[in-house]
Amino acid sequence: KYLEAEARRAGTTIFIGDKFRQITSEYYYSGGGELFPVTDLKSALEAIELIMEQGEGDGGGIYDDDEHELAHYYRFDELVKGRYYRKGDQPGHPTGPHLQVDWEGAYPIKPNLKVAEISEGSELREAATDFNTCYGEFLELLTRAYNGQPSLLLEAVPIMFEFRNIIVELIRNPLPGHPGKYSSPTYEIPHSAKQAAVTGQAEAIA
Repeated sequence: KYLEAEARRAGTTIFIGDKFRQITSEYYYSGGGELFPVTDLKSALEAIELIMEQGEGDGGGIYDDDEHELAHYYRFDELVKGRYYRKGDQPGHPTGPHLQVDWEGAYPIKPNLKVAEISEGSELREAATDFNTCYGEFLELLTRAYNGQPSLLLEAVPIMFEFRNIIVELIRNPLPGHPGKYSSPTYEIPHSAKQAAVTGQAEAIA
């Protein structure tokens, strides 16, 4: 609001982007919330409100606007507190039934793992490299989708579900040379994928 007010005093606006690059609902389906273009102060505030509602609860509460779905932040808080939220609870103070969490069942991955730390020639290293290639292609699709080719978002979203399967396979493997630690994705984007994203963005702008 402050920035837009400043801009209007100078006879302009902060919403100067190409409206045709906005992603609208026909290009994306979600089980929660809605997708709409942000082109002015009103739509920007509506988008921020939607993000806050789904992530942190509506108006500082723990549920969304319909008061039947727990906001994402408080779902994680239930795991930390070891207890479920129920209607009427205050943020940070769940009073519902105990929630059993088997912390020992989690895989202790090595923080900030790099491909170079995985044995060369191993299937594990090949899997990590394959993930990075796929991840780079995914980011390229998103870059192009948000730079004038919105239909590509329909191709990008399903890839996220593929990531889940690949990640599960990586974290289930012990990491050789690091006792007690397991593998994980490294998110090192290949140079070719970075270049493709830059090229796609430049073509969209042109």
